[in-house]
Amino acid sequence: LSGWKLSDGKKNLEKFVFPKGTKIKAGGYVTVFCTGEDDIAPGKQTPFYATFSLKAEGETLYLTDAAGNRVQTLEYPQQYGNVSWGLPAGFVGNPTEADYGYLVNATRAKKNDAAVYPVRTGAPAIATVGGFYAEGITVQAEAPDGAILHYTVDGETPDEKSPVFPAEGLSISKTTALRVRAFREGEVPSVTVSATYIVESEQLTPIVCLTTDDQYLFNKKTGALVRGSGDTPNYEKEWEYPVNIEYYNAEGVCEINQMGTFTASGHSARQNAQKSIALYARKAYGEETFKFNPFPTRDY
Repeated sequence: LSGWKLSDGKKNLEKFVFPKGTKIKAGGYVTVFCTGEDDIAPGKQTPFYATFSLKAEGETLYLTDAAGNRVQTLEYPQQYGNVSWGLPAGFVGNPTEADYGYLVNATRAKKNDAAVYPVRTGAPAIATVGGFYAEGITVQAEAPDGAILHYTVDGETPDEKSPVFPAEGLSISKTTALRVRAFREGEVPSVTVSATYIVESEQLTPIVCLTTDDQYLFNKKTGALVRGSGDTPNYEKEWEYPVNIEYYNAEGVCEINQMGTFTASGHSARQNAQKSIALYARKAYGEETFKFNPFPTRDY
């Protein structure tokens, strides 16, 4: 691949050039992170870093060989956080636009899923607002037409093996982090919507509720808040993972409930048992800003 080029603009097809000596085995993989940043050294081997970024709403990619011949022009659609888009595993031949689709699992540098889907199921709605409740409640949720709702109460992202959300509503009698996801045949599952119900607990201060999968937190191989087993602790690697973020003000009103991302934060303090966490609003997961101010006494 020496001298081959990637770009998101046909007026400049040389935004990223593969370094001399770059090779890819038959059936192998090469990763290029399109970061949009110019302060990351390009490197001599995969993963590579390109100085252009990809638009979540979709755009066109161009692959050009060393002689300047355009090998492929690839237009991709709206993208979603933690969902891949590409060809199904084992595809052979010259692909057309119809051969591409969404893949349920993001499998960078590994074989893709065997199935691709043309669209994503619409988001469900949790009709019962999260927050503080003096006693147990019955939570109602609404599904898009023709979709089935699956839910979890342990922080994990629901899949088709998770319990089906009851049509009469879900009874909650203790503090619970509820996550709900819609599934419809022939489509990629919906985004996960979440709400936290804090039962029989007096509110004395504003509350932040973070809900995410255990593998992103405390798993030895993938958890961002543990040391792990390598020479470099996991919490020093600045891994960024999806998380649902809720903020309840001192009056118990939910000011935000949105998906975003988190990383382990701080410097030497990361070694402490209690970690600091940085939160980010990311367009790939919905809103690209937090539309509220948790620090009203600050002028920035």
